[in-house]
Amino acid sequence: MGIDRDKLAEQWFRLLADAARGSSPAREAMDAFSKVGNPGDFSRWMSQFMPGAGTVADAPAAMEQWWEVMGVVPRARYQKLLEHSERLRAKLEEAEATIKQLREMLAGIGQNEEAARLASTWESAMREGVKSYSEWLDAWSRAMQQPPGGEPKKKP
Repeated sequence: MGIDRDKLAEQWFRLLADAARGSSPAREAMDAFSKVGNPGDFSRWMSQFMPGAGTVADAPAAMEQWWEVMGVVPRARYQKLLEHSERLRAKLEEAEATIKQLREMLAGIGQNEEAARLASTWESAMREGVKSYSEWLDAWSRAMQQPPGGEPKKKP
């Protein structure tokens, strides 16, 4: 059966409103939610604090749906993407340094054909890498700007 998005959103907003009013059970639910880290935790939390939102037989899918509704990127996923981005940035810096060295070598040797060909090939490969990195970063940025259940925001 799964989780009904409308029921899920309704119960979530009620829970937030109750927590804002100082309700002890709602605050307990928020505290418990801050400790949810895997599908099993999420399933137990849903059963305890939001039983009317639907069944959670498929906890991983339910958790993904919950994150989508809330506009959340799980910290582990964010960290993984951040590490990937840093690795790509390091490769880009290394490639730029190599291109600079090759250009300096070309200037010193007086247009050696082999060095020119190597520099051109390397530069083409790096441009493709930078293009791929930019496309990946743009796609990731658009995904982070997407409102829950909606289309990505258009850039002006």
